This record gives sequence, C-alpha cells and structure tokens, in this order.
Amino acid sequence: MLGLFGSGSLAGSRIALIITVALQVFLPGYLLARTLGKLHHDAQPVTQFTWILAAGLSMTIVLGAAARLLEAPLPAYFIVLHGIMFALLWITPSTIEETQESWHFSRRNLPYYLIVLISCLVVTTIAYQRNQIRVRDFEDQTVFVSLADWLAHDPDDAGLRSRRAGVERGDIRWPTDGWTYNHAAWVRTSGVPAAQLLWYDINPLLAWTIPLVYFALAYQLTGRESAGALTAAALTVVGLLTLDSLVYGTPGLSFGQFALFQLNTLRNASTALMLPLSLFVALEYLRKPARQNLLVTALAGWMLVSLHPRQTMIFQATTGATVVLWWLAQPSRKRAHHGIALLIVLASLAILPLIQRSQQFDAIVRQTNRVEENLRSNDTEEQSDSGQFITLNDVPVFGATYIVRPTSVFYHPVITASMILGLAAIAFWRQTLAAQYIFGATLVTLFLLFTPLLTPIYVRLISVRLVTGTVFALPVALTLGLSIDLIWRRLSQNHRVKWGAVLVYLVLLGLTLFEPLSISASARDQIRAANQLQSTRDIRASDEALLENLQSHLPTDNRTILLTPSEVGTYIIESIPHTLITGGRRSRNRTHGNTQRFFNKPNEDFETIAPFFDTIDNDFITQRAVDYVIVEAGDTRLPQLWLQPRRFEFVDSPAGYVIFRVNDDGGDESSNALFAEMNAVYATLVTPRWEAGAFKLERDIDPAVWQAIAATWEDRLALAPDDNLAQYGLAMTYTLMGEDEAALPLWANLSEQHPNIFIFKEAIARIQREMGDTTGAIETLMRDFAGDSPQIQLLTARTLMSETFFFALSDTQLDMLLMAIDAHPILWEQFVTADHPTLVRQQAALLASAGRWEASAQWLDKLHEIELSPEEMVTQAAFALTQGDLESALNILKPATDSDWFAAKAHLHPDRWRDENNIAAQMYQVLSTPSASSNASILWALYNASSPYVINPTVTQNRDGSLQINAVFGNVHQRGFPVQTWYVTVANQDASIQYIEMEVPAHFPNTITTSASFVVTSAEIIVDLPEGIPTLTPALVFIEPRYSETVTFPEAIVNITLNRPEDATPPADAETIHLNFGDVITLDSYTISTNENTVEMTLYWETESTLSEDYQIFVHIVDDAGNVVAQQDTAPVNGRYPTSQWRTHVIIADPHTIVADEPLDNGDYSVRIGMYRLSDLTRLAITPTDSRVVDDSLLLHHFSSP
Repeated sequence: MLGLFGSGSLAGSRIALIITVALQVFLPGYLLARTLGKLHHDAQPVTQFTWILAAGLSMTIVLGAAARLLEAPLPAYFIVLHGIMFALLWITPSTIEETQESWHFSRRNLPYYLIVLISCLVVTTIAYQRNQIRVRDFEDQTVFVSLADWLAHDPDDAGLRSRRAGVERGDIRWPTDGWTYNHAAWVRTSGVPAAQLLWYDINPLLAWTIPLVYFALAYQLTGRESAGALTAAALTVVGLLTLDSLVYGTPGLSFGQFALFQLNTLRNASTALMLPLSLFVALEYLRKPARQNLLVTALAGWMLVSLHPRQTMIFQATTGATVVLWWLAQPSRKRAHHGIALLIVLASLAILPLIQRSQQFDAIVRQTNRVEENLRSNDTEEQSDSGQFITLNDVPVFGATYIVRPTSVFYHPVITASMILGLAAIAFWRQTLAAQYIFGATLVTLFLLFTPLLTPIYVRLISVRLVTGTVFALPVALTLGLSIDLIWRRLSQNHRVKWGAVLVYLVLLGLTLFEPLSISASARDQIRAANQLQSTRDIRASDEALLENLQSHLPTDNRTILLTPSEVGTYIIESIPHTLITGGRRSRNRTHGNTQRFFNKPNEDFETIAPFFDTIDNDFITQRAVDYVIVEAGDTRLPQLWLQPRRFEFVDSPAGYVIFRVNDDGGDESSNALFAEMNAVYATLVTPRWEAGAFKLERDIDPAVWQAIAATWEDRLALAPDDNLAQYGLAMTYTLMGEDEAALPLWANLSEQHPNIFIFKEAIARIQREMGDTTGAIETLMRDFAGDSPQIQLLTARTLMSETFFFALSDTQLDMLLMAIDAHPILWEQFVTADHPTLVRQQAALLASAGRWEASAQWLDKLHEIELSPEEMVTQAAFALTQGDLESALNILKPATDSDWFAAKAHLHPDRWRDENNIAAQMYQVLSTPSASSNASILWALYNASSPYVINPTVTQNRDGSLQINAVFGNVHQRGFPVQTWYVTVANQDASIQYIEMEVPAHFPNTITTSASFVVTSAEIIVDLPEGIPTLTPALVFIEPRYSETVTFPEAIVNITLNRPEDATPPADAETIHLNFGDVITLDSYTISTNENTVEMTLYWETESTLSEDYQIFVHIVDDAGNVVAQQDTAPVNGRYPTSQWRTHVIIADPHTIVADEPLDNGDYSVRIGMYRLSDLTRLAITPTDSRVVDDSLLLHHFSSP
C-alpha cells in the first residue's frame, strides 16, 4: 500500500484515502468481529457492519493510543497492526447463542431500508456542505491536523506534543490521542494531506456510518427494523433542526453539529460516532452477557478514554444507570455477577481521566472557584461561564448552591420532548432493555445537571467548560425513534402506509433542505448562516499562494521554526512538514507574548504597542532559534528587516507576504537598542503621527519627547552618512516629532535606494500632501507605477483611493489604479477586502463621488456577505434605479425581508438589522407596492433620476427675494462616506460671478421614516440673496452633496431667473382675450402697434401652476398668401424669463418687437402668435378655438402696409 499510494497515480486522491481506511479500519474490524463471533450468516447486515466498525475503530484507536504513549513511529504501528490482523486470521471464531430471530430479507421492509439509505445520503451531504471552511484562527482542528501531519512525515520523533515552538508539555490528552495517530497513519499511507483529511474529507468519509450505528442500536434493543429506520430518521431530522450552534443554537451544544455532522475534533468524533458505538457494544453485553462482549466493551470504552473525558463520563454514567435498572428489573445472582463485571470495566475507564485531571486539578479548581464566586456575587461579567448556571439560595440542608440553567441545555423543543419521553419510558422499564437505557440515561443526566448537591461536585470533576455538554447523554434520537415506532406498529400493517412514510420523510427533508416555502430556521437557513458566519475566517487565496511558495523554499529534511502572524501560521504547521511556529494559541505557549508583540498585538505579556523592531525582538529570534520570519507587506517592522540584509536575508514576496531567512549575524545591536527607546516613547503617546502603519500627519505632537532620540540618530548618521538604518530611524523620528521638512530629504534618499519599500515613497507623498502639494504627492506615488511590483502597485492604489488623495486623481490615474486592482485580485483581497470592510465601503463611496456608479456597486460586491448591511443593499438598489432597472433593484432588496436570510448578519451586527434600521426591507416594501403616498413618490423619484444624490431639484424665488431649493436628497453611503452637508452656490450663467455660497447640514425633518433619513429625504433649503442683483438675471444654482471638502458627490445644476418682477398691470387700452395655451397658461391681454416694417406688442401672460418646461413663443407676420414674411422665436421677455421660472397667478408682461428684414410690400398682413416646445417643436393647444385659431396659432392683429 505504501508503495502503491506513495508514488502511484492514486497518491493523494480520495480513492486512496477510502482504500486506506477500508484496509486500516474496516479490515481489522472485520477480522476482530469475526473472531468474536459477530458475523454469523443470519445476523442483520447493518448490525454486522456496526460490529465491524466498532471493532475496527476500537482496536486501531486503542493501538494508536498505545503507540502515541510509547512514542512509537508509524512503521512500528503498521507492523503491530498487521501482526494482530495476521493473528486474528488464525483464531477460530467464537460462537455466541443468539437470542433474536434470524434475519431474512423481506420486500415488505424495503421502505425501511430506503429511509436508512436516504438518512445516510443526507447526513453525508450535509457533513460535506457544512465543513468546507478551513478556519484561519488556531482552532481545535489545527491541533490535530498539525500533529497528524508531523507524525506522518516525522516518524522518528513521535513524541512531539505541539507544533508551537514555545510549548514544552502540551495538552495532557495528546500522549494518548490514538485518533490523531490513526489520521497520521492514513495520511502516510494514502498521501492525502492532513489538512485535506481533517478539514474537508473526514466528515463525509465517516458521517454516513452514524445513521447505520443508530439503526443497529435500535434494532439490537428491539429486534425491529422499523425501530431502526425510524431512529435513523429521527437522528437525521433532529440533526437538521439543530445544525447550527452559532446563530440558531447554543454554542457547543447543537446536536446536529457536534453529535452528527462534524467529526474533525476529538470531542465531536467521540460524541457523534464513538459514543453510540460504545453504547452499542455495552448494551449488547447486557442483552447477551458473554466474555467476548465484555472484552469488546472494554476495548470500546478505552477507545473513548483516549478521545475525550466528557464522553467517557457520559458512557460510564448512562451505562452504569442502565446496569442498575437492568438488575432491578430481574434481580438475580447471575445478573449481579454480570452487572458487577461491567461496572468494574466502567470503573477502570476512570483511571486515565483521573490522571489527566490530576495534572490540571489546580486550574480546574481555580476556574470553578471563580465561577462560584461570581454566582455568589451575581457578577456574570467577570466570567462568561457563570451565565450557564442558576444560583439557588437557602436550599434546605445545602444552603447556597447552584445548578445548570435549564435553558442552556434545553435549547430546542426537540431536546425537551426527548427528555419528557425519556422519563415516560419508566412505564416499560421492567419489560425492555431499551426502556431501561432510555430512562436511566435521561434520569442520570437530569441528576448530574440539576441536583443542588451533585451538580457542584460534578462541575468540579468535569470542569465548567464541559458540564453543559452532558446534554449529549440524552438518547435523543433513540428516544424519539422508539416512541414513534410504538405508534407506527399500529399503522404499518398496510404496505402502502410504509411507502407513505417514506414520502412524508422525503417531503420533510425537502422542505427543510431546499425550503420551497419559507420555513424559519430550516436546515438550509442554518447551513447558510453557519457558513456565512465562518466565511471571513476561511483560508484565502493569498494564504494558499504563501504555502505553495514556502514548499519550494523551506528545507525538506530538518526542523524549521518560523515567526509568522498567527493567522497564517496555523496553515503552515497544518500543511508544511517539519515546521514549528512561535505563535498560535496562548495556552502553555511561552513564545506567544513575543510573537504577538512582534506583530503589534497587545497581550498579557506586553500591554503596549511597539511598532519598531528592537532588541527584544532580536533577542527573542536568537533565543528561540527562529529560522524564517514572515510578515505582511504592510507590517511596521518590514523596513527594518529589509535594511538588515545580513541578519534577514530576503527570500521571496508572495501574495502580500514577505519572507526572510534569519542568519546568524547578530544584527545592528546599537540601532535595535535605539529603536527600543523609540518603542518606549511611542508607548506614552496618545495620538502618534504614525499609527498601525498609517501616517496621521495632521495630528499635533509635542516634539520634546523625541528630541533626545533625534539627537542620537543625528550623531550616528554624522559618523556613517550611508547608514540606511540610521537614516530610517532619524526620518521616522523627525516625522513623529512633526519635523516634516527635515524628514523629507531622508525619506527621498531611502526611497531612491529602496524602491521596493513602499513606506518610504508613501512618507514623501504624505508630507507633500500635508504641505499642500496634493498633485505632487500623487505624482510621487504614481511615478514608475507601470514598472512597480504588483505589491507596490496595490499598496499605492490603497493609499490613493482614500479621502486624502482621491479627489485630486485624474480619470487616467484612476483608470490605472482600477486596472491594477482588477489584474491582481488575490493581492487586493489580502490588502483591503479581507479585513477592512469599512475601507471597502469608503472606496465604493469615493467611486460614486466620481460618478462611477457601476464600479461603486461592484466594489460593494467585494464585501464578505456577512458584512453586507441594509445600507449597502439600498446603495446598490439606488444605483440600479438610476439606470432605470427596477427589477434589479427589487431583486437586490428582497432578501432583506427574510429574517433567516440575514440571521447570521444580525448575529454579528445586531444593530444594523433591527426592524427600525432595516431600511432595505422598508425600501422594498415601498417600491414593490407603489402608491400615491409621499413615501412612495419620494422613492420613485430615484427611478427617474440620473443621480442617487440630488434628485429632481427645483429652485424658486420667494416674494421676499430669497431662493427656495427643494429636492429629494439621497445619501446612499451611510457606512462609507455619508453625505454630511449640501454646498449651495448661486452664480451667473458662465459662473464667473458668485452671488452667494453657503453650506448647510444634510439633515432635514421631512423624511420617509425617521430611521431611513440617510436613504432619501425631502429637503428644503432657503438661500438669502445679496442686494443689487438686476431684475431677471439668469443664474445657475449648484447643489453639491459633501462628506468633506475633498469628498464630494456629483452636483446638480439648476437654471434660475433671479429677481422676477411683481404682478404687471396691463394698460387701459390693452385688448382682453383670455385664451388658454396648453393646460395652465393664459394669455390675459395684449397691446400691439405697427409702424412701417416694425410690429411692437406686449403679451400679458399668467400661469395657474409652476411649469416644468421652458416654452418658446413665436410671432409670425403673414401676408395675404399665407407666407411668413417676418418672425421672431424667443423665450418670454426677450429670453430673460423662461416659462419654468414664471410665478403663479402673476401677470407677466412679455414685450416683443418684430422688424422685417426688408420693407414690406403694399398689402394686408396679419400677426399670429403661439407657443411650442423647443425639443420637438410641438405647439401648445389654444382653447377655446374660434376662427382666429388655426394650427394652434392665434390671429392677433390685421394691418396694411401703405
């Protein structure tokens, strides 16, 4: 097998893994089960399979535990395993008299087999879907993955306790962890990486067996396949109902996650699979006491012991209670002997947990004492674990005590129902072993958790953190399955009813898995919520690129210690053999504090931030024999690592990381000591000018605290002018003390010599910007942009796509940045989108400020789904509306109406998704049910607008001379750069003269709803004009939404005529006419006179309501033949008073003078007038019509030319 998989085509494949598990688990299990006489030909097949599985796992895990304890390498394990298998081949199988009827296949039971098959398929599918995230933080899985990887690739050092370099003892369970040792054997044989096995493959690889184990358990206790099938179905349904432990369930207690679908930790595997297997063999012993059964019970029990103490205690308690009830049901000496024998086996299982607990006794006692003290003082803030208990005061006999809070364990109705039915099983306790086990397990669970005297003792024994997990002692699936079977036996005589049950089961599964109808907390909802919540912790493409790069650079034949960020360090020890890291979990890790300090994370050992590499770092690297240092491209210590090439040899810079090899050169000790002084001063600052790797040069600082250090750097630089490390120290010191002009030439020199260190170029640009030269700063950053490395390009893009610089970027420069970002999505994820959702929102807002609506909407798509908020949904919907795409807007908003869709988001950010804040749902309701209400009309204004910021603006001048601006104001970036003010400017037509400018807050009382004021607002602004502006002055009103002076959004421009005249009075000789032009314009009267080639007239107009369009007025002089001999087309009042500016119910005097180009011939002429729309030349209808009205033109006057 080693030869076949080690270099063959199957190496590393899932097929190789399946074959490996078959040969290393099922084959030994088959041989042992055969030897024990469990595979007789007339036994139920699933029961036989369960015996093979129980025997195989028990033997290999216990053997692995022994090998781990003895620090035996894998080859020795393989030799012993094959030796045992060879011996089992030669042992004559035992025979045990079977008390159940022989099994025979029956077509009538096909529905039951189908139910079991469906259950296995569903469990396997969910186990796969639910476990597709490789978590970034140092979770339990990392411990087992890293140890399995080590054991598989370092067989000569099987005693390693941890891949964390600072851990000397490790967890007390690791020396007997046979399950992880088995994983190492599978990895070694199949070639499948340990990370692939434990993060992705092991759950679907073995989860399908769990329904079979429960089927066998129920069948064993009842002899009915219907009971087995219904128990498997109950297991599956309960698992689907309680699948998630983060959003819908109780952390650590969800039955579906921790007792069915997840097997990649010791705790979960022992709960979901090994515990029911152990119960299966123990109950078989009670059903048929025999030495063989007692032997395999002991073996299964020791399997549990090697995995987890909680499941061991559950097995001991529930099996012990069953033994007592079993004997009481039929008391006899023979039963007593058999029962005592089993109790002795159970007692022997306590040896290892007691030894393990004794090594942690003081820690457990301290933890329990803290919880009890908090309970007595009602202080649950100091110890979160206190919340799972209820204090009981003045209890008779016991005084003040506590029990587990019932809601902590009965978190779902199905658990409560199982408990009630379990207690009801007392009615059958004398009749069946099933009732004895169900009632005994339920009763002992309740005693352990809810007995005033017993619970505190039990808590001290098992520890505070594990006590509520005792709920897994409740036989939930078996209780429900057998309870349903009691009723089922009365109905199942009809064969059609059996097939109907299959159909009902399929429908139930389909409803909760595919949710064709909205079902709260369905399996689909829980899977989605759990995966969303974990998605931000999943391995990134940049991490995978780093791992691939390290594989080619790290030595393959000796141990390597790496100093890395803890997040990526977990992946390194999971995937790269022979590696150790200094970071990871704090527990027992003596290098944790220094590692956290190195990466600027405060911790218990170092409470302050120290951004510079100093003597503490250098001594730590030396003392811990660190071989490689890996930092992110924006790390604050990176410049110093670059500038000490003899100490830190550059290796490579993959995907946002930089790798250095540590050499024996001790480094620049004097410089490191001076940087240590800088760290000490830095720790005293409240608002430093460089924080978390970002320059904050606008901040004020007292330079005095830095003067001594600056002087020391100056002296060093005077002695060694080419010392780049001293130049950097002095440049940073000058910058931190506010001496930017002195720092600038130092930064420039460093940048010229080291163009690969971005901070040098950025420092120059930041100082230039602070000095007012924004254009120069951008040119500095963009210089040689095309030739820069992808890392430098994207760090440049991250810097420029900020409030500080974005406003000054040209379209060409912005396009270059966007192209670079699109070309390197993995880097951009590492630098921005993965960890900085606020920055993503701000960049989306900036793109919108440049009118790049599509790019802005796409930018918001870069957010992790869990980070999506109602504001982002409204933003994207608003952009869709401005493009006239109502359907897309509704599709974007609709999910916000489903509480299950945003359950995970609300769990992480509850404030965003409260009903009053869920503006996406509010907007959807308004848009999907349009009406004449003000809410709908305001939102629908977006649909007809070209910008989502200033919508349908109108400007009118009041009679007191002030301007009134009305508009719908859309603020669609609440979490990016929300609009803070409106900047209003009134200027003449060519904007050469500004009459007034003013800035007003963007908060108005007349909103759609109080909570949605930042989405769309009906706004009104009053602007007082200065005196002296002539009558009928054409002007422009600029309305610009602003977050700040540098972040502004697309402005609206409205034409306005200033100082419109008051009501005109027609002269006494004016001809009254009262004709309507269109719907609201009336020609009240007119005066007209002619003189040779000239016609002079004044039209007196009036409008009933404000006009939305500007109309042209035509005046035609027509001869007798109908020819137009002279004409005038203009807006009213010689183009100075457009109709859209007319006041309502005011007489407007509109003078016209028409002069013919040539003298008029002798003859009769007529004057006709009308109004038309300039865009399409459509004339306004004139009513009422008479002989004077032809083709919507009005005959106003006849005259003759002499």
